[in-house]
Amino acid sequence: YGVLSDEFSKYEFEDDFTDSADGNDGSSTDVGFVDGKVGKAGDFSGGAKVVIVPDSPSLGGMDEFAIGAWVYADSLGAYNTIGNKRFSYYFSLDIDGKIMVWVGNGVAWTTLVLTSTGTVPVGSWHHVLLTSDSGSSKAYIDGELVGSGLSMGSIPDNNDPFEIGYRNIEGIQPFDGKIDELVLFDRSLSAGDVRRLYNSYNSSLTDCS
Repeated sequence: YGVLSDEFSKYEFEDDFTDSADGNDGSSTDVGFVDGKVGKAGDFSGGAKVVIVPDSPSLGGMDEFAIGAWVYADSLGAYNTIGNKRFSYYFSLDIDGKIMVWVGNGVAWTTLVLTSTGTVPVGSWHHVLLTSDSGSSKAYIDGELVGSGLSMGSIPDNNDPFEIGYRNIEGIQPFDGKIDELVLFDRSLSAGDVRRLYNSYNSSLTDCS
């Protein structure tokens, strides 16, 4: 699934935490699997559940970046982690369901680069995506542009893992719900790329709930 095939990591949650695009496989002691947007999804319901992906060179250091996923929020707290590499990049929803993205310098958080105008409601599946190049960052919900902000610049690298669904090192900001088809790119995506990605999933779903 997904017409774009050049992601550097992809987590489909088909009863495992394998990176089907590369070797950045994750692991978890508490995330289970439930019916997802496509096949199975990771079950983060109840919060404070995490998939941990060990650090690798491909998870940082890029000049352009994009991250996207299908999400189903059961509820929204103040901050709701989708993907996080501490002090590098943080992709989340805020309490209103807006996409919120931070970037760091590798040792501390430094800049809130974007808060979307559009929102993700609870209780249904929605595709969320952030893309950044040297000029700006942009947020999309269900293939539609919902906000723009500062460029993330060159993404800093450090030795911290990539975390899905929870800021585990810091012990804060869990995602309560389901996450499916999480992808990361080491390039920016055009509006056409985002729309094709969203439409390709929508036209080939095995489960349209």
